[in-house]
Amino acid sequence: MTELFTWTPDSWKNYQAKQQPDYQNINEFNRVIAQIQKAEVITTATKTANLLQLLRQVANGEALIIQAGDCAESFSEFSEIRVTAFTKLLTKMQQLITKALDKNVIKLGRIAGQFAKPRSNSSEIVNSQILPVYRGDIINGYATNIEARTADPKRMLLAYKQAQYTAQLLARFDKQEVNKDAYQTTFISHEALLLPYEQAFIRQNNIINWYSGAADSLWIGKRTAEPQSAHVEMLRGIANPIAIKVCADMTSDDLIKIIDKINPYNLTAKVMLVIRMGAHISKQLPKLIRAITQEKKSVIWLTDPMHANTYKASNGYKTRSLTAIYAEVENFLKIIHHYNCYAGGIHLEVSPLDVTECIDANYMSEEQLSVNYQTLCDPRLNPQQALAVTKFFMSCLQKYQISHNIIS
Repeated sequence: MTELFTWTPDSWKNYQAKQQPDYQNINEFNRVIAQIQKAEVITTATKTANLLQLLRQVANGEALIIQAGDCAESFSEFSEIRVTAFTKLLTKMQQLITKALDKNVIKLGRIAGQFAKPRSNSSEIVNSQILPVYRGDIINGYATNIEARTADPKRMLLAYKQAQYTAQLLARFDKQEVNKDAYQTTFISHEALLLPYEQAFIRQNNIINWYSGAADSLWIGKRTAEPQSAHVEMLRGIANPIAIKVCADMTSDDLIKIIDKINPYNLTAKVMLVIRMGAHISKQLPKLIRAITQEKKSVIWLTDPMHANTYKASNGYKTRSLTAIYAEVENFLKIIHHYNCYAGGIHLEVSPLDVTECIDANYMSEEQLSVNYQTLCDPRLNPQQALAVTKFFMSCLQKYQISHNIIS
């Protein structure tokens, strides 16, 4: 336990930091970071403490989480209308579950900070030219030229201003709801990827000690979820609830080590495990559940049925099939309830616009992907598909809450 007390907001610099851009203008970089460190935070310690309190109800099986939002937020597509449309969609998804299951549902948006994207490669070849890969608007631009793809620290300021305004819009929408209660708050979350930016928002408060003022909850992605990673080191010292994306090649030993670092006192509702395994879930998830149960770790289980089900269609578009998404949702719930655990919720990438990025057996084919394919990174569900997946999750949850020990 003594390791916890060696933590400082910048102790992550003693560890290997993957997925970080190479900033050429160090003076400009330092100026931007100093400016953000002095700026007003995007969320408060009080709001984060409220989320932790609600998540304890999820851990006890009394509530659920609907976490959804854009793959990566964009500077050019940002508007008040779009934020409002997203909030209305997330609220509809929440209400579907609340009404059918008579359970409170926490709205956790991938919004107001989801600007950075992990990438498999640091560069790509476009028109015979080697370019740095696009890493999200907070780092560089999507246009295929060296000027746009060069990491620009000033983009962090643009991301901060948009995230701050987005959070204000969400709060305004929440206040307009007629029957106001804690569950109508739209909490914000994003992947804690760009470490200097994330460090700039770490504050100390007498409510919850060290916390991130960048988001109510943060997550560690697949490419940075390692026990000795700089990302784990940073997040282990803050009070915010932390999610860990768990893929099929995550070992039980590594997962336990990460959990021990993030939550050394085994606090309830501190850690969420977001399972993204695709076709491997039936083989791999039971191993992890057994290890977590044996070690008596307190975690909240969520399903992310999208990220392990991404593939390239025959016409070159990156897409996801709702058939595969449905299969992973159902397999997740079967396994979770077979081991007498509680399914805490679902994590989806969605757009409030009528995009054509995911294939739906009912009306969306590969040929239709080009009609309104807008994403700069991963394919998202449109509102109709998002509600359909939410309904399917709800119906499966009803089924497997009643029928335990389904797997022989």
